[in-house]
Amino acid sequence: MFDLPEREPVLAAELKSWGDNHRDATGIAIREFATRTVLRIESRSVDDLERAVKPVPTLNSFRTADGVIVCRTGPAVVLAISDGLTPPEVAEAVGVADQLSMTDISHGFVTLALAGAGVRPVLSGLATTDLRPGRFLPGGCVRTTLARHTAQIRCLDVEHFEIQMDRSLCLSLWQRLEVALKRSAWSV
Repeated sequence: MFDLPEREPVLAAELKSWGDNHRDATGIAIREFATRTVLRIESRSVDDLERAVKPVPTLNSFRTADGVIVCRTGPAVVLAISDGLTPPEVAEAVGVADQLSMTDISHGFVTLALAGAGVRPVLSGLATTDLRPGRFLPGGCVRTTLARHTAQIRCLDVEHFEIQMDRSLCLSLWQRLEVALKRSAWSV
């Protein structure tokens, strides 16, 4: 049911090096999770989803339990995400029942973690969604346009975010992120 081929990181080495060398100026640390397991779980009804998946967060929020992040992206859709578990283990951890549709989308996505005092202004400049501290709180997740690409942003803490996006668009995001980071460093 699940295949487990190796997935290569797509983080541009030059940008990672630039980010590491300029962390003091930008205030942002960058990390890539290239091997995360991501399952999309859907149900025909909200009630079926809420009975089957534990824990089910409210819409546009996430919860973490047993090493699995469960992010509700639609009324009857969640993403179950893990760093250390295989797809069958993730499905078991969230209690997926037979009546639910489950798809392993791990190979199509990359997760980027950005943290630091300068991260919110940089992301806000690239996103079409309001990411101000009073509007986008820790525990929130939103599907939005980020640097002209569809992405999901999770707010882990006031200055710590994860961006999940299509693997094929990641390098393009990095290029736009590099420009935004350089502007941020120049304004410091």
